[in-house]
Amino acid sequence: MVGNKNFTVMNYQRIRILTAALLTATTVITSCSDVKDLDAGMEYQDNFTNNGLPVIDAVYDIQDTAFSTPLTDGVLNQYIRLRGKNLAKAKSININGLDVDVRSRVYATSTDSYIRIPRMIPEEETGLLVYETDKGKTEIPFHVTIPTLVLDGLSNEFALQGSRVKLAGEYFDLYEFGDTTEQSPVSIVIFNDEAGYNEEVKLDSCTETYASLTIPVDCPDNSFIRFEWNEKGGERTTKTVPYRHTDNLIFGNFDQDLGAWDGNTTYLTDGTGDGDPQSLGYRFWRFTLTQNAWDYYGIGWWMQWKENWGDITEHPENYYFVFEVCTAATCPFYDYGENGTDGAKNGGYNFSINGGANYQWDPVYNGLVNTNGKWVTVRIPLDDLTDPSKGLPTPGNGGNFAFICQPNNNDGWDMVDHSFGQFRFEKKVY
Repeated sequence: MVGNKNFTVMNYQRIRILTAALLTATTVITSCSDVKDLDAGMEYQDNFTNNGLPVIDAVYDIQDTAFSTPLTDGVLNQYIRLRGKNLAKAKSININGLDVDVRSRVYATSTDSYIRIPRMIPEEETGLLVYETDKGKTEIPFHVTIPTLVLDGLSNEFALQGSRVKLAGEYFDLYEFGDTTEQSPVSIVIFNDEAGYNEEVKLDSCTETYASLTIPVDCPDNSFIRFEWNEKGGERTTKTVPYRHTDNLIFGNFDQDLGAWDGNTTYLTDGTGDGDPQSLGYRFWRFTLTQNAWDYYGIGWWMQWKENWGDITEHPENYYFVFEVCTAATCPFYDYGENGTDGAKNGGYNFSINGGANYQWDPVYNGLVNTNGKWVTVRIPLDDLTDPSKGLPTPGNGGNFAFICQPNNNDGWDMVDHSFGQFRFEKKVY
């Protein structure tokens, strides 16, 4: 019959499809290494089944592929690897009081568990690593170092009003600096008592690697910024940092009689020259030099010691020598390799105050390689630049300030394009 004939054809086609699918599945299965192992007489290993309570034999950093250095503690955001037995199917993990998101931060097999330590502050540190699976729970001693907040100040203390300024420091996100609500535990106030100025501000950016605020356009020079936050353990902590302390400038706008020696004002600019970085309100020194190995270029200026600088004279250990520096993006600071090799340091810049210590500034060693055309504040302990036997000038008198450029390596400088400005003194603690 015609109907039976069509039925037979349809079933034949289905049989062909089913046969092809079975053949494909068989090909896939027989290509698996586990099946090959079974064919060779080896026992199949299930890496995701637990046969009892979890056992942690050791903890390693994820980079320690040789398993040479077991860990007893870790740091936030660190990837670690647990080795042991019955570690698959992790249900919960707590490290030093920090709950780990087992769905997104853990990969576990029976013998290994890969974990990223959360980047947060625990309410209470336990000193334990607690690991729970479908078969039970175990714990071992393990501590995670919780860092305190680092706040050095503004990355550019002389940023112009209305500018967005990066904070110099670390761990701002951990201490809720990104909370901009009215209930935020962080308070940031810019104030100037003499000018009657007081303004509360919030950060406009706060991530693991970057935190910044915008200086109000009406903020006066010689202001302070007071930060308050809860340190770990809930202790209220305060730090005050300076903003544009023009009263502390040693040379002001460099428009007085500098008594310059060993050079002139060739490299003095106001920011309007071709390729100049933006002026921060004052003239600055832009050195565009090509020098042979060990060539010496020095310039010095007479500095008048202000009447209110008596405490600086008596207690230089309480002050920083501060300035802003800017490197053209194509001219980073020279890196001569490991600091101290053959007596050479990176940078080739030397400072001396009142004939005191010839301080060799090493920006690369201190983590500053290239500012990429932006001004960055540098702080050097003032007593590193002074000689106790000579001391500092007394108020109303004066002394010399020396600035020396010297490529202290055997290759010299093909070209530098580095600017310096706003030389001043600042208290270490306000």
